[in-house]
Amino acid sequence: MEPFYRKIFSQSWQLIKQNFQLLFFGLFASLLGFNEIKMVFDFQNATPDFLGSWLITWWTNIQKLAGNSAINWSQADSFIMLIGLFIIFAIIVILAISSQGALIYNASKFLKNGRSKTNNGLAVALDKFWPLLGINLINTIIGYFFIAFIISPLVGLIAINNGLTFYFLLSLIVFFLLVPLIVTLSFATRFGMGYIVIYNQPLWKAFNNGWELFRANWIITIESAITILIFTVIYVALGLAAMAFIFAPFIVLALLMQISPIVFYLLIILGAFATVVVFLLITSFFGAFYNLLWTNIFLCLNGKAPSYSKVHRLAYRHLPALTR
Repeated sequence: MEPFYRKIFSQSWQLIKQNFQLLFFGLFASLLGFNEIKMVFDFQNATPDFLGSWLITWWTNIQKLAGNSAINWSQADSFIMLIGLFIIFAIIVILAISSQGALIYNASKFLKNGRSKTNNGLAVALDKFWPLLGINLINTIIGYFFIAFIISPLVGLIAINNGLTFYFLLSLIVFFLLVPLIVTLSFATRFGMGYIVIYNQPLWKAFNNGWELFRANWIITIESAITILIFTVIYVALGLAAMAFIFAPFIVLALLMQISPIVFYLLIILGAFATVVVFLLITSFFGAFYNLLWTNIFLCLNGKAPSYSKVHRLAYRHLPALTR
């Protein structure tokens, strides 16, 4: 059986290696967050993601404006600033969603042709902007609703309740019903993006097909998420070490040259700037690599040749009777 993870990691790396401009898409796509990773690290964290925060902020502002019946010219500058911020956030959302679509499109072209250019990837993604935004909003709104208004309160009840029966029942509901529901939703939307961009399917059909693909390949999908999580932990540790390595010499030089306040603060500013640049590069690479990985997983699961999880391949090698 052909190795699965070695192949998708290699393909994703080769695509970025041949097209460093994909890092631009990775930077904006990273704004949408990495929901599968977030759930594993802190599942009951009710903090909304980028889209969720954007929606909550503007819904609050609209309510304030609607409740303000006495609008006068003295508030004109506030309204103009609010409209300007809305336009800026809207542009960022468009770039983030379109960048995600562009990464999906270019991954599909790479697997088809063996090479990929990003000339029209963004144009294709912009054409699919609304269904991509819709499927991201499904994941954001439903996921945030369940975590903030159902799972977190239930976890709180479990923590403060001393009744064994009540504790047991709530634990069953949270960890065997609601948690799998959120996990399934996340993977269904992740695969649904591939159906929208690559197979040109409408929103609800893509979401349904994403659910069917996850249902048929749930073992390898969850195993892939765990594998990417391990890679993420190692990558974050190396990234933090790289930023510390970049910033440390500036700190040392600044401390050695405290006799000149101007030089001291200049070195601190230069060190901070270099660290921010490294952070942006690290984030851009991970945003691109993460989305390319999931697209390659999606394409492999949709391919003609069957894909097998590591668990299945180990069982096939050592306990072949179990895999018949």
